[in-house]
Amino acid sequence: MKKIIISLIMSLVVATVAAQTNQYPGSTGTIVKSGYTYKYRNPRISGIEVPVGVELYNAACTTYLDVKRAHKDGSKLSEGEALGYHKDSYYFSYSSKTYDQLRALVDGCFTSLQKNALKNSRMLVQARLDPMTGIVKDVYFGFRRDYPLVNIPVETFRSIELAIKQQLTITATAAGKKFIYLEFDWEQEF
Repeated sequence: MKKIIISLIMSLVVATVAAQTNQYPGSTGTIVKSGYTYKYRNPRISGIEVPVGVELYNAACTTYLDVKRAHKDGSKLSEGEALGYHKDSYYFSYSSKTYDQLRALVDGCFTSLQKNALKNSRMLVQARLDPMTGIVKDVYFGFRRDYPLVNIPVETFRSIELAIKQQLTITATAAGKKFIYLEFDWEQEF
């Protein structure tokens, strides 16, 4: 009986340590799972690598990866477009409840244990959509390396990506249809 209890305790300790392993070490990496592959890298701001963060994305869904926001016809962005002065409603229509629904959707993909560990953390979730169809093509996740999000397995992010692709569609305005892609992003707080 004593050996069984000790074995049980040891397995719980090992499981806890394994659950707290940084899933995204180094500045770049690839995680291969059954049926999908994710990549991660240090995010870039104006082309400069930022080593304090992680940018995570599905390797098969990189339609707009590293594509600068631009008009399809190559015309110059207005100052408001370039600096992001316009509200999302300038580019596409959506329900006022959309952000709340997406936050709840993402929150539902984490276990209670993960949510507890993530308290006071936040991440950026960015969906890039085809302006003609309103369909999500790429989903990117961004978070700091000192947040416990680095301990969350890629399977959780995969479930978030699939849920967003299934739930989010938009209708682009005339202004939105001029762009190569549209961004729909939000900060997820835990």
